[in-house]
Amino acid sequence: MKGLHAALASSLVYLPGDEQKEVLRALDMAEQWHTGQTREAGGDYIEHPVAVAMYLTKLEAPAAVLQAALLHDVVEDNRATEQDVRSAFGDEVMGLVDGVTKLSKAEYEGKRTERQIGSLRKLLFTASEDARVIIIKLADRWHNAQSLAQLKSEKQQRIALETLDIYVPFARIMGLWELKRDLENLCFPLAYRDSYLEWHTAVELARNKLLPEREAFVQRMNSETSEKVQVYLVQMSDYELFQKLNGSVERLEESQNIDSVLLVISNEQASAVNCYTLLGSIHQHYAISPTAMRDYINAPRPNGYQSLHTTIFLSIHHQVRLRLQTQEMYDNASKRKFSMADHHQDLMGALRSLHRAEVSTEQFVSDLQSQVLNERIRIFTPAGEMFALPSGATGIDFAFGVNPDHLPYLLGIRVNGEEQPVLHELKDGDTVELLLSEHKQGEMREMWIEKMKTPEAREMLKKALNSLPQDRKLIEGRKLLENECRKRRLPSWWLFHLARV
Repeated sequence: MKGLHAALASSLVYLPGDEQKEVLRALDMAEQWHTGQTREAGGDYIEHPVAVAMYLTKLEAPAAVLQAALLHDVVEDNRATEQDVRSAFGDEVMGLVDGVTKLSKAEYEGKRTERQIGSLRKLLFTASEDARVIIIKLADRWHNAQSLAQLKSEKQQRIALETLDIYVPFARIMGLWELKRDLENLCFPLAYRDSYLEWHTAVELARNKLLPEREAFVQRMNSETSEKVQVYLVQMSDYELFQKLNGSVERLEESQNIDSVLLVISNEQASAVNCYTLLGSIHQHYAISPTAMRDYINAPRPNGYQSLHTTIFLSIHHQVRLRLQTQEMYDNASKRKFSMADHHQDLMGALRSLHRAEVSTEQFVSDLQSQVLNERIRIFTPAGEMFALPSGATGIDFAFGVNPDHLPYLLGIRVNGEEQPVLHELKDGDTVELLLSEHKQGEMREMWIEKMKTPEAREMLKKALNSLPQDRKLIEGRKLLENECRKRRLPSWWLFHLARV
Protein backbone atom coordinates (compact mmCIF):
# COMPACT_ATOMS: atom_id res chain seq x y z
CA MET A 1 0.00 0.00 0.00
CA LYS A 2 2.96 2.31 0.51
CA GLY A 3 3.53 2.24 -3.25
CA LEU A 4 -0.01 3.48 -3.93
CA HIS A 5 0.40 6.21 -1.33
CA ALA A 6 3.71 7.38 -2.83
CA ALA A 7 2.37 7.27 -6.40
CA LEU A 8 -0.67 9.39 -5.55
CA ALA A 9 1.40 11.81 -3.45
CA SER A 10 3.81 12.43 -6.35
CA SER A 11 0.91 13.30 -8.67
CA LEU A 12 -0.52 16.00 -6.37
CA VAL A 13 2.21 18.59 -6.87
CA TYR A 14 -0.19 21.01 -8.59
CA LEU A 15 -2.22 21.35 -5.35
CA PRO A 16 -1.34 23.51 -2.34
CA GLY A 17 0.29 21.58 0.51
CA ASP A 18 -2.73 21.60 2.85
CA GLU A 19 -4.97 20.26 0.05
CA GLN A 20 -2.47 17.50 -0.73
CA LYS A 21 -2.70 16.41 2.91
CA GLU A 22 -6.51 16.31 2.73
CA VAL A 23 -6.39 14.08 -0.37
CA LEU A 24 -3.92 11.71 1.29
CA ARG A 25 -6.13 11.63 4.37
CA ALA A 26 -8.99 10.47 2.15
CA LEU A 27 -6.69 7.75 0.80
CA ASP A 28 -5.92 6.61 4.35
CA MET A 29 -9.65 6.41 5.17
CA ALA A 30 -10.42 4.63 1.88
CA GLU A 31 -7.72 2.04 2.68
CA GLN A 32 -9.21 1.56 6.12
CA TRP A 33 -12.79 1.21 4.88
CA HIS A 34 -11.87 -1.13 1.99
CA THR A 35 -9.60 -3.34 4.17
CA GLY A 36 -10.02 -7.01 3.19
CA GLN A 37 -12.11 -6.22 0.11
CA THR A 38 -11.03 -7.57 -3.28
CA ARG A 39 -12.13 -6.74 -6.80
CA GLU A 40 -14.19 -9.16 -8.90
CA ALA A 41 -11.38 -9.08 -11.45
CA GLY A 42 -8.82 -9.77 -8.71
CA GLY A 43 -6.49 -7.66 -6.56
CA ASP A 44 -7.01 -5.44 -3.52
CA TYR A 45 -10.05 -3.20 -3.96
CA ILE A 46 -8.20 -0.04 -2.95
CA GLU A 47 -6.25 -0.22 -6.22
CA HIS A 48 -9.42 0.81 -8.08
CA PRO A 49 -10.26 4.13 -6.34
CA VAL A 50 -6.57 5.07 -6.38
CA ALA A 51 -6.43 4.46 -10.15
CA VAL A 52 -9.53 6.64 -10.60
CA ALA A 53 -7.99 9.45 -8.56
CA MET A 54 -4.66 9.10 -10.39
CA TYR A 55 -6.43 9.58 -13.72
CA LEU A 56 -8.14 12.70 -12.41
CA THR A 57 -4.82 14.19 -11.30
CA LYS A 58 -3.84 14.21 -15.00
CA LEU A 59 -6.73 16.66 -15.46
CA GLU A 60 -5.54 18.62 -12.41
CA ALA A 61 -8.80 17.96 -10.59
CA PRO A 62 -9.37 19.90 -7.33
CA ALA A 63 -8.91 18.27 -3.94
CA ALA A 64 -12.61 17.68 -3.23
CA VAL A 65 -13.00 15.76 -6.50
CA LEU A 66 -9.97 13.59 -5.73
CA GLN A 67 -11.33 12.85 -2.26
CA ALA A 68 -14.69 11.85 -3.75
CA ALA A 69 -12.91 9.63 -6.29
CA LEU A 70 -11.05 7.82 -3.52
CA LEU A 71 -14.26 7.34 -1.53
CA HIS A 72 -16.75 6.83 -4.35
CA ASP A 73 -17.49 3.15 -3.56
CA VAL A 74 -17.40 3.07 0.25
CA VAL A 75 -21.11 3.82 0.72
CA GLU A 76 -22.32 1.65 -2.16
CA ASP A 77 -20.27 -1.31 -0.90
CA ASN A 78 -21.46 -0.78 2.69
CA ARG A 79 -17.94 -0.11 3.91
CA ALA A 80 -19.02 3.21 5.45
CA THR A 81 -22.21 5.23 5.91
CA GLU A 82 -23.08 8.57 4.37
CA GLN A 83 -22.74 10.10 7.82
CA ASP A 84 -19.25 8.61 8.17
CA VAL A 85 -18.15 10.30 4.95
CA ARG A 86 -19.92 13.57 5.72
CA SER A 87 -18.44 13.77 9.22
CA ALA A 88 -14.93 13.09 7.98
CA PHE A 89 -14.91 15.16 4.75
CA GLY A 90 -17.91 17.50 4.66
CA ASP A 91 -21.00 18.07 2.54
CA GLU A 92 -19.24 18.83 -0.75
CA VAL A 93 -17.33 15.56 -0.86
CA MET A 94 -20.35 13.56 0.31
CA GLY A 95 -22.49 15.23 -2.35
CA LEU A 96 -20.08 14.10 -5.06
CA VAL A 97 -19.89 10.57 -3.62
CA ASP A 98 -23.68 10.40 -3.50
CA GLY A 99 -23.93 11.52 -7.12
CA VAL A 100 -21.68 8.70 -8.29
CA THR A 101 -23.02 6.01 -5.95
CA LYS A 102 -25.43 3.56 -7.53
CA LEU A 103 -28.84 2.94 -6.02
CA SER A 104 -28.93 0.28 -3.33
CA LYS A 105 -28.58 -3.19 -4.82
CA ALA A 106 -31.19 -4.54 -2.38
CA GLU A 107 -33.80 -2.02 -3.53
CA TYR A 108 -33.78 -3.29 -7.11
CA GLU A 109 -32.75 -6.90 -6.60
CA GLY A 110 -33.59 -8.91 -9.72
CA LYS A 111 -34.54 -5.81 -11.75
CA ARG A 112 -31.28 -5.04 -13.47
CA THR A 113 -32.69 -2.82 -16.22
CA GLU A 114 -34.81 -0.79 -13.81
CA ARG A 115 -31.89 -0.46 -11.42
CA GLN A 116 -29.51 0.60 -14.18
CA ILE A 117 -31.89 3.27 -15.45
CA GLY A 118 -32.66 4.39 -11.90
CA SER A 119 -28.95 4.70 -11.17
CA LEU A 120 -28.39 6.62 -14.38
CA ARG A 121 -31.25 9.01 -13.66
CA LYS A 122 -29.84 9.67 -10.21
CA LEU A 123 -26.36 10.24 -11.59
CA LEU A 124 -27.60 12.59 -14.29
CA PHE A 125 -29.85 14.48 -11.90
CA THR A 126 -26.80 15.33 -9.80
CA ALA A 127 -24.76 16.02 -12.94
CA SER A 128 -27.35 18.54 -14.13
CA GLU A 129 -26.17 20.76 -11.27
CA ASP A 130 -22.55 19.58 -10.99
CA ALA A 131 -20.70 18.30 -14.09
CA ARG A 132 -17.86 17.08 -11.86
CA VAL A 133 -19.91 13.97 -11.10
CA ILE A 134 -19.79 12.88 -14.75
CA ILE A 135 -16.02 13.22 -14.93
CA ILE A 136 -15.54 11.12 -11.78
CA LYS A 137 -17.90 8.49 -13.19
CA LEU A 138 -16.04 8.46 -16.52
CA ALA A 139 -12.73 7.88 -14.73
CA ASP A 140 -14.40 5.09 -12.72
CA ARG A 141 -15.70 3.41 -15.89
CA TRP A 142 -12.34 3.88 -17.64
CA HIS A 143 -10.53 1.85 -14.97
CA ASN A 144 -13.24 -0.81 -14.70
CA ALA A 145 -13.23 -1.28 -18.48
CA GLN A 146 -9.59 -2.30 -18.37
CA SER A 147 -10.48 -5.48 -16.50
CA LEU A 148 -13.66 -6.36 -18.43
CA ALA A 149 -12.00 -9.28 -20.20
CA GLN A 150 -11.61 -11.01 -16.82
CA LEU A 151 -15.37 -11.08 -16.17
CA LYS A 152 -17.93 -13.65 -17.32
CA SER A 153 -18.82 -13.41 -21.01
CA GLU A 154 -22.41 -12.20 -20.53
CA LYS A 155 -21.37 -9.51 -18.06
CA GLN A 156 -18.52 -8.43 -20.36
CA GLN A 157 -20.92 -7.77 -23.21
CA ARG A 158 -23.56 -6.04 -21.10
CA ILE A 159 -21.09 -3.61 -19.52
CA ALA A 160 -19.26 -3.05 -22.81
CA LEU A 161 -22.51 -2.14 -24.62
CA GLU A 162 -23.58 0.19 -21.80
CA THR A 163 -20.17 1.85 -21.92
CA LEU A 164 -20.36 2.46 -25.67
CA ASP A 165 -23.97 3.67 -25.53
CA ILE A 166 -23.71 5.96 -22.50
CA TYR A 167 -20.18 6.70 -21.34
CA VAL A 168 -18.40 7.08 -24.69
CA PRO A 169 -20.81 9.89 -25.74
CA PHE A 170 -20.30 11.59 -22.38
CA ALA A 171 -16.52 11.39 -22.83
CA ARG A 172 -16.95 13.05 -26.24
CA ILE A 173 -19.17 15.77 -24.78
CA MET A 174 -16.65 16.46 -22.01
CA GLY A 175 -13.80 16.60 -24.53
CA LEU A 176 -11.93 13.69 -22.90
CA TRP A 177 -10.67 12.31 -26.21
CA GLU A 178 -8.00 9.96 -24.86
CA LEU A 179 -10.43 8.40 -22.38
CA LYS A 180 -13.06 8.12 -25.11
CA ARG A 181 -10.65 6.25 -27.41
CA ASP A 182 -9.59 3.93 -24.57
CA LEU A 183 -13.20 3.03 -23.81
CA GLU A 184 -13.94 2.40 -27.50
CA ASN A 185 -10.89 0.19 -28.01
CA LEU A 186 -11.56 -1.81 -24.84
CA CYS A 187 -15.30 -2.29 -25.29
CA PHE A 188 -15.93 -2.56 -29.04
CA PRO A 189 -14.40 -6.07 -29.41
CA LEU A 190 -16.44 -7.32 -26.42
CA ALA A 191 -19.74 -5.65 -27.31
CA TYR A 192 -19.73 -6.63 -31.00
CA ARG A 193 -17.92 -9.96 -30.99
CA ASP A 194 -19.52 -11.21 -34.22
CA SER A 195 -18.65 -8.19 -36.37
CA TYR A 196 -15.56 -6.68 -34.75
CA LEU A 197 -12.85 -8.71 -36.47
CA GLU A 198 -14.38 -8.34 -39.94
CA TRP A 199 -14.77 -4.60 -39.41
CA HIS A 200 -11.23 -4.15 -38.07
CA THR A 201 -9.79 -6.01 -41.08
CA ALA A 202 -11.84 -3.91 -43.53
CA VAL A 203 -10.75 -0.66 -41.84
CA GLU A 204 -7.07 -1.59 -41.99
CA LEU A 205 -7.37 -2.52 -45.68
CA ALA A 206 -9.11 0.77 -46.58
CA ARG A 207 -6.65 2.80 -44.49
CA ASN A 208 -3.57 1.18 -46.05
CA LYS A 209 -4.80 2.00 -49.56
CA LEU A 210 -4.86 5.70 -48.68
CA LEU A 211 -1.73 5.81 -46.57
CA PRO A 212 1.02 6.39 -49.22
CA GLU A 213 -0.69 9.44 -50.74
CA ARG A 214 -1.53 10.89 -47.33
CA GLU A 215 2.00 10.39 -46.01
CA ALA A 216 3.35 12.18 -49.10
CA PHE A 217 0.95 15.06 -48.40
CA VAL A 218 2.22 15.31 -44.82
CA GLN A 219 5.81 15.42 -46.01
CA ARG A 220 5.29 18.30 -48.45
CA MET A 221 2.86 20.32 -46.33
CA ASN A 222 5.42 22.78 -44.92
CA SER A 223 6.64 23.70 -48.39
CA GLU A 224 3.10 24.59 -49.50
CA THR A 225 1.85 26.65 -46.57
CA SER A 226 2.43 30.17 -45.35
CA GLU A 227 2.75 28.96 -41.75
CA LYS A 228 5.19 26.42 -40.31
CA VAL A 229 3.10 23.53 -39.09
CA GLN A 230 3.32 20.21 -37.31
CA VAL A 231 1.30 17.70 -39.32
CA TYR A 232 -0.20 14.48 -37.95
CA LEU A 233 -2.18 11.65 -39.48
CA VAL A 234 -4.92 11.06 -36.91
CA GLN A 235 -6.59 7.66 -36.99
CA MET A 236 -10.20 7.24 -35.91
CA SER A 237 -10.92 4.27 -33.67
CA ASP A 238 -12.63 1.25 -35.18
CA TYR A 239 -15.75 1.97 -33.14
CA GLU A 240 -15.85 5.65 -34.14
CA LEU A 241 -15.82 4.61 -37.80
CA PHE A 242 -18.36 1.85 -37.11
CA GLN A 243 -20.75 4.43 -35.64
CA LYS A 244 -20.10 7.05 -38.29
CA LEU A 245 -20.70 4.65 -41.18
CA ASN A 246 -23.38 2.57 -39.50
CA GLY A 247 -21.22 -0.53 -39.91
CA SER A 248 -21.23 -0.26 -43.72
CA VAL A 249 -18.06 -1.80 -45.18
CA GLU A 250 -18.97 -0.33 -48.57
CA ARG A 251 -18.79 3.22 -47.21
CA LEU A 252 -15.18 2.63 -46.20
CA GLU A 253 -14.42 3.06 -49.89
CA GLU A 254 -15.35 6.76 -49.55
CA SER A 255 -11.94 8.17 -48.67
CA GLN A 256 -13.17 11.25 -46.78
CA ASN A 257 -14.73 8.96 -44.17
CA ILE A 258 -11.38 7.52 -43.09
CA ASP A 259 -9.34 9.42 -40.49
CA SER A 260 -8.09 13.01 -40.82
CA VAL A 261 -4.97 15.16 -40.98
CA LEU A 262 -4.25 17.59 -38.14
CA LEU A 263 -2.18 20.73 -38.76
CA VAL A 264 -0.94 22.59 -35.68
CA ILE A 265 0.76 25.94 -36.26
CA SER A 266 4.26 25.71 -34.80
CA ASN A 267 4.44 29.33 -33.66
CA GLU A 268 3.18 29.31 -30.07
CA GLN A 269 2.17 32.97 -30.41
CA ALA A 270 -0.15 32.18 -33.33
CA SER A 271 -3.76 33.35 -33.12
CA ALA A 272 -6.98 32.48 -34.90
CA VAL A 273 -5.95 34.81 -37.74
CA ASN A 274 -3.04 32.51 -38.53
CA CYS A 275 -5.45 29.59 -38.90
CA TYR A 276 -7.48 31.47 -41.49
CA THR A 277 -4.28 32.44 -43.33
CA LEU A 278 -3.17 28.80 -43.31
CA LEU A 279 -6.57 27.72 -44.61
CA GLY A 280 -6.29 30.16 -47.51
CA SER A 281 -2.82 28.96 -48.51
CA ILE A 282 -3.99 25.32 -48.52
CA HIS A 283 -7.02 26.15 -50.63
CA GLN A 284 -4.72 27.78 -53.18
CA HIS A 285 -3.02 24.43 -53.82
CA TYR A 286 -5.92 21.96 -53.66
CA ALA A 287 -9.47 21.59 -54.90
CA ILE A 288 -11.88 21.67 -51.98
CA SER A 289 -15.25 20.26 -51.01
CA PRO A 290 -17.08 23.53 -50.18
CA THR A 291 -19.93 21.91 -48.22
CA ALA A 292 -17.45 20.27 -45.80
CA MET A 293 -16.03 23.57 -44.47
CA ARG A 294 -16.69 24.09 -40.74
CA ASP A 295 -15.56 27.05 -38.63
CA TYR A 296 -15.32 25.95 -35.00
CA ILE A 297 -13.08 28.90 -34.14
CA ASN A 298 -15.68 31.60 -34.65
CA ALA A 299 -18.36 29.30 -33.18
CA PRO A 300 -16.71 26.70 -30.90
CA ARG A 301 -18.31 23.38 -30.02
CA PRO A 302 -20.30 23.42 -26.76
CA ASN A 303 -17.38 21.64 -25.02
CA GLY A 304 -14.99 24.45 -26.01
CA TYR A 305 -13.36 22.67 -28.97
CA GLN A 306 -11.93 25.09 -31.56
CA SER A 307 -10.61 24.30 -35.02
CA LEU A 308 -11.10 24.95 -38.72
CA HIS A 309 -12.26 21.92 -40.70
CA THR A 310 -11.98 21.60 -44.46
CA THR A 311 -11.93 18.72 -46.95
CA ILE A 312 -9.54 18.74 -49.93
CA PHE A 313 -8.89 16.49 -52.92
CA LEU A 314 -5.42 14.94 -52.96
CA SER A 315 -6.34 13.33 -56.27
CA ILE A 316 -9.49 12.76 -58.28
CA HIS A 317 -10.84 9.98 -56.08
CA HIS A 318 -9.07 10.84 -52.84
CA GLN A 319 -10.55 13.33 -50.39
CA VAL A 320 -9.18 13.95 -46.92
CA ARG A 321 -10.46 16.01 -44.01
CA LEU A 322 -8.07 18.57 -42.49
CA ARG A 323 -8.24 20.15 -39.04
CA LEU A 324 -6.33 23.39 -38.44
CA GLN A 325 -5.44 24.60 -34.93
CA THR A 326 -3.09 26.87 -33.06
CA GLN A 327 -0.90 25.29 -30.39
CA GLU A 328 -3.21 26.67 -27.72
CA MET A 329 -6.30 25.15 -29.37
CA TYR A 330 -4.51 21.83 -29.71
CA ASP A 331 -3.41 21.83 -26.06
CA ASN A 332 -6.93 22.70 -24.88
CA ALA A 333 -8.37 19.79 -26.88
CA SER A 334 -5.71 17.14 -26.24
CA LYS A 335 -4.50 18.07 -22.74
CA ARG A 336 -7.84 18.58 -21.10
CA LYS A 337 -7.89 20.23 -17.68
CA PHE A 338 -10.61 19.78 -15.08
CA SER A 339 -11.28 23.52 -15.05
CA MET A 340 -12.63 23.17 -18.59
CA ALA A 341 -15.76 21.61 -17.11
CA ASP A 342 -16.98 25.22 -17.12
CA HIS A 343 -17.59 24.79 -20.86
CA HIS A 344 -20.41 22.34 -20.17
CA GLN A 345 -23.27 24.69 -19.31
CA ASP A 346 -25.01 23.49 -22.49
CA LEU A 347 -24.80 19.87 -21.30
CA MET A 348 -26.08 20.76 -17.85
CA GLY A 349 -28.97 22.69 -19.38
CA ALA A 350 -29.90 19.67 -21.52
CA LEU A 351 -29.79 17.43 -18.45
CA ARG A 352 -32.03 19.80 -16.48
CA SER A 353 -34.51 19.79 -19.38
CA LEU A 354 -34.41 15.99 -19.36
CA HIS A 355 -35.33 15.82 -15.67
CA ARG A 356 -38.05 18.45 -15.81
CA ALA A 357 -40.02 16.33 -18.28
CA GLU A 358 -42.28 13.72 -16.66
CA VAL A 359 -41.69 10.71 -18.90
CA SER A 360 -41.59 6.92 -18.77
CA THR A 361 -38.37 4.94 -18.45
CA GLU A 362 -38.45 4.18 -22.18
CA GLN A 363 -38.97 7.84 -23.10
CA PHE A 364 -36.22 8.89 -20.68
CA VAL A 365 -33.70 6.60 -22.41
CA SER A 366 -34.84 7.83 -25.84
CA ASP A 367 -34.58 11.49 -24.76
CA LEU A 368 -31.17 10.89 -23.22
CA GLN A 369 -29.88 9.50 -26.51
CA SER A 370 -31.40 12.17 -28.75
CA GLN A 371 -31.29 15.26 -26.51
CA VAL A 372 -28.03 14.75 -24.61
CA LEU A 373 -25.75 12.07 -26.03
CA ASN A 374 -26.13 12.62 -29.77
CA GLU A 375 -23.96 15.18 -31.50
CA ARG A 376 -25.25 18.72 -31.02
CA ILE A 377 -25.75 21.09 -33.93
CA ARG A 378 -25.13 24.85 -33.92
CA ILE A 379 -28.01 27.00 -35.15
CA PHE A 380 -27.66 30.76 -35.58
CA THR A 381 -30.15 33.61 -35.50
CA PRO A 382 -29.80 36.33 -38.19
CA ALA A 383 -28.15 38.48 -35.48
CA GLY A 384 -25.44 35.83 -34.99
CA GLU A 385 -26.65 34.40 -31.66
CA MET A 386 -25.89 30.67 -31.45
CA PHE A 387 -28.10 27.89 -30.06
CA ALA A 388 -26.89 24.31 -29.54
CA LEU A 389 -29.68 21.84 -30.32
CA PRO A 390 -29.93 18.04 -30.55
CA SER A 391 -29.12 16.53 -33.92
CA GLY A 392 -32.38 16.22 -35.87
CA ALA A 393 -33.95 19.27 -34.20
CA THR A 394 -36.65 21.14 -36.13
CA GLY A 395 -37.86 24.72 -36.33
CA ILE A 396 -40.13 24.02 -33.34
CA ASP A 397 -37.16 23.13 -31.12
CA PHE A 398 -35.35 26.25 -32.28
CA ALA A 399 -38.39 28.46 -31.59
CA PHE A 400 -38.67 26.98 -28.09
CA GLY A 401 -34.96 27.61 -27.50
CA VAL A 402 -35.26 31.25 -28.57
CA ASN A 403 -38.43 31.88 -26.54
CA PRO A 404 -41.10 29.30 -25.56
CA ASP A 405 -43.77 31.99 -25.89
CA HIS A 406 -43.15 32.03 -29.66
CA LEU A 407 -44.72 28.61 -30.26
CA PRO A 408 -48.41 29.71 -30.44
CA TYR A 409 -47.44 32.39 -33.00
CA LEU A 410 -45.16 30.21 -35.16
CA LEU A 411 -46.10 30.15 -38.85
CA GLY A 412 -42.86 28.86 -40.36
CA ILE A 413 -39.12 29.42 -40.50
CA ARG A 414 -36.62 30.86 -42.95
CA VAL A 415 -33.49 28.70 -43.20
CA ASN A 416 -30.48 30.31 -44.88
CA GLY A 417 -32.85 32.74 -46.58
CA GLU A 418 -35.33 30.11 -47.81
CA GLU A 419 -38.79 29.63 -46.29
CA GLN A 420 -39.42 26.20 -44.77
CA PRO A 421 -42.20 24.53 -42.74
CA VAL A 422 -41.81 24.47 -38.97
CA LEU A 423 -41.07 20.71 -39.03
CA HIS A 424 -38.06 21.21 -41.32
CA GLU A 425 -35.02 19.37 -39.89
CA LEU A 426 -32.15 21.75 -39.22
CA LYS A 427 -28.48 21.16 -40.09
CA ASP A 428 -25.33 22.24 -38.30
CA GLY A 429 -24.47 25.84 -39.17
CA ASP A 430 -27.95 26.84 -40.42
CA THR A 431 -29.08 30.43 -39.94
CA VAL A 432 -32.75 30.39 -38.94
CA GLU A 433 -35.30 33.18 -38.74
CA LEU A 434 -38.70 32.62 -37.12
CA LEU A 435 -41.79 33.64 -39.08
CA LEU A 436 -44.34 34.71 -36.49
CA SER A 437 -47.95 35.81 -36.72
CA GLU A 438 -49.16 38.94 -34.93
CA HIS A 439 -51.91 36.85 -33.35
CA LYS A 440 -52.00 33.43 -31.73
CA GLN A 441 -52.76 30.68 -34.19
CA GLY A 442 -55.19 29.13 -31.75
CA GLU A 443 -53.78 25.67 -32.34
CA MET A 444 -50.50 23.84 -31.95
CA ARG A 445 -50.45 20.65 -33.91
CA GLU A 446 -50.28 17.34 -32.02
CA MET A 447 -48.21 16.07 -34.93
CA TRP A 448 -45.46 18.44 -33.78
CA ILE A 449 -44.93 16.39 -30.61
CA GLU A 450 -43.42 13.34 -32.28
CA LYS A 451 -40.98 15.53 -34.20
CA MET A 452 -39.69 17.53 -31.24
CA LYS A 453 -36.25 16.66 -29.87
CA THR A 454 -36.40 18.86 -26.77
CA PRO A 455 -38.22 17.11 -23.88
CA GLU A 456 -39.20 20.37 -22.19
CA ALA A 457 -40.73 21.72 -25.39
CA ARG A 458 -42.63 18.48 -25.93
CA GLU A 459 -44.02 18.56 -22.37
CA MET A 460 -45.10 22.18 -22.76
CA LEU A 461 -46.91 21.38 -26.00
CA LYS A 462 -48.64 18.35 -24.48
CA LYS A 463 -49.96 20.47 -21.61
CA ALA A 464 -51.16 23.15 -24.03
CA LEU A 465 -53.02 20.55 -26.11
CA ASN A 466 -54.54 18.90 -23.04
CA SER A 467 -55.97 22.25 -21.94
CA LEU A 468 -57.87 22.70 -25.22
CA PRO A 469 -61.69 22.44 -25.19
CA GLN A 470 -63.09 19.01 -26.15
CA ASP A 471 -64.27 20.16 -29.60
CA ARG A 472 -60.81 21.56 -30.37
CA LYS A 473 -59.22 18.25 -29.27
CA LEU A 474 -61.48 16.41 -31.71
CA ILE A 475 -60.43 18.74 -34.52
CA GLU A 476 -56.75 18.30 -33.66
CA GLY A 477 -57.19 14.51 -33.44
CA ARG A 478 -58.84 14.41 -36.86
CA LYS A 479 -56.00 16.45 -38.39
CA LEU A 480 -53.43 14.13 -36.81
CA LEU A 481 -55.22 11.05 -38.14
CA GLU A 482 -55.54 12.53 -41.63
CA ASN A 483 -51.87 13.41 -41.62
CA GLU A 484 -50.87 9.86 -40.64
CA CYS A 485 -53.09 8.41 -43.36
CA ARG A 486 -51.54 10.73 -45.96
CA LYS A 487 -48.03 9.67 -44.94
CA ARG A 488 -49.02 6.04 -45.51
CA ARG A 489 -51.01 6.82 -48.67
CA LEU A 490 -54.20 5.50 -47.09
CA PRO A 491 -57.71 6.97 -47.46
CA SER A 492 -59.01 8.49 -44.25
CA TRP A 493 -62.72 8.85 -45.10
CA TRP A 494 -63.58 5.27 -44.13
CA LEU A 495 -62.18 5.73 -40.61
CA PHE A 496 -64.43 8.70 -39.97
CA HIS A 497 -67.34 6.81 -41.54
CA LEU A 498 -66.79 3.87 -39.18
CA ALA A 499 -66.52 6.26 -36.22
CA ARG A 500 -70.07 7.51 -36.96
CA VAL A 501 -71.55 4.01 -37.20
